[in-house]
Amino acid sequence: MVLSRTILAHFSSVLVGSLLLATGIDAIAFGMEGLVSGLAKWIGGMLIFTVLALVSVPAGLLLRWFAGKLPLEPLTGSMAMGACVGVALIFVLHPATYPQMSFISHPVQLLVVHGLAGLAGGWVWHFIEFKPSKESVRV
Repeated sequence: MVLSRTILAHFSSVLVGSLLLATGIDAIAFGMEGLVSGLAKWIGGMLIFTVLALVSVPAGLLLRWFAGKLPLEPLTGSMAMGACVGVALIFVLHPATYPQMSFISHPVQLLVVHGLAGLAGGWVWHFIEFKPSKESVRV
């Protein structure tokens, strides 16, 4: 595990997850027009997401260490940990960002959006951290 690559992977996975959350929540609320609105909110909030990604690096490294101890393949472990984090953050982030839509009124939609954001973040983390070397690529 290269620390600089792991920190970059955490940073990138937080940004990808926040993009999917911003566009997904607005798509639930406003339909397909919400995708553009969510993208605009994500771009506008890039400073906040960058600070959150940097502040959460120690927690992300601890979660990555824990995921490495699981008896799973690295890709499966990264994506499973990402999905768990995404779903767990429903109750932390969602009431502050969009209080009109509660988990009681839209449970399936929120589980899907947060789960997909977590899966995408886990996949990005794995892709960056376990970048295949030229020797491991089979031709």
